[in-house]
Amino acid sequence: MGKKSSLRMRGASMNRFLNILLLERVKGLPGVVNMIAYEDVRVQTKNLRPESFVSDGFCNRTMSRVTMTCYGLPLYKFTSQKQAIAAIRDAIQGHLNLLRAGVLHSDVSMDNILLGEEGSDVGHRGVLIDLDMARRANGPAAEKLEQFYGGTRLYLSVCLLDQISWSAVPRIPRDYLDDIESFFYVLCHLLYGYEGVNSPAPDAFRPGSNMARWEQEDTEAATNRKYMFVMCEGPKSFHWDPPPLFWASPCIELCDKFRKYILPMTET
Repeated sequence: MGKKSSLRMRGASMNRFLNILLLERVKGLPGVVNMIAYEDVRVQTKNLRPESFVSDGFCNRTMSRVTMTCYGLPLYKFTSQKQAIAAIRDAIQGHLNLLRAGVLHSDVSMDNILLGEEGSDVGHRGVLIDLDMARRANGPAAEKLEQFYGGTRLYLSVCLLDQISWSAVPRIPRDYLDDIESFFYVLCHLLYGYEGVNSPAPDAFRPGSNMARWEQEDTEAATNRKYMFVMCEGPKSFHWDPPPLFWASPCIELCDKFRKYILPMTET
């Protein structure tokens, strides 16, 4: 029996070509989504409209089909603490492999990390997927500035949130440190958001909780809350409820060490 593959069909604008070029560039890298085949221009929306149709705001979209290697379940479907931590570790290694290939992921989140197949070797226990927001990298940073910083607010770095908050702040290209900080917030989401296997913590996003405040619409307030957590609080702080008892002390210690590692990034 052959290996499973996943089929993704999408309708996209001209940016689809960049996405495919990046998928081609990273083929075979450990810890990164792998494209097997690609089929373009299956149908275009302009051909589905009457000839008489006219609209200044119309954007033609092209349906393409991408066949990719099939991996395991999303990270939040972990079956043990060891599996979850190993998946994050190998996804970070996958991120490094991407960067070495000249690609910056730019959208690290819980949903974009998949568990590797059972029994996978080190380097394949977690897989970073979805290069829709990826961009070419010039060394450690993206080649170009972005007009808008995309990504899930819960996982955005303090630096990116700061630039969204203050229009007067000079914009700088997103770099790999922003993504590394996003991995930290993924780990925090695991530790605060789950009280066991297949058991989300019911109060993790209650009003006033850390994670609820990290993704609030008031960007300046979200920035300040993340900065305070990284600077002087963390998972061992007495200011907030600790992670659920399910998580062993080595996991909490790892999270706190990760916090101290990214602290200089948030202060620059």
